[in-house]
Amino acid sequence: MMAGLPILSAKLDAIAELLEAYDVGRVAASLTPEDLSAAINAMFADTAALARMRENALEAARQEFHWEREGQKLVQLYQSILTKSLPSEVSTNSGE
Repeated sequence: MMAGLPILSAKLDAIAELLEAYDVGRVAASLTPEDLSAAINAMFADTAALARMRENALEAARQEFHWEREGQKLVQLYQSILTKSLPSEVSTNSGE
């Protein structure tokens, strides 16, 4: 997305949802050469949609999908995992 290129993807639920939510690409009907070439040709034929998807991809990359934001998400994920895996009370008195 950072390059502003519209995305053509296989049918993967998570990717299809992302493409639809941000309007940054299309999903090919299948991975056969015929379906892929038809999807590519359809994308190239609609220059207005290509321009819109390009702008949407660049905006999504600036606002949502950049390393600083993804890094924050990873840190939050790791912190939540560590919080759940550590005992609620850790004894600091090791010598009795």
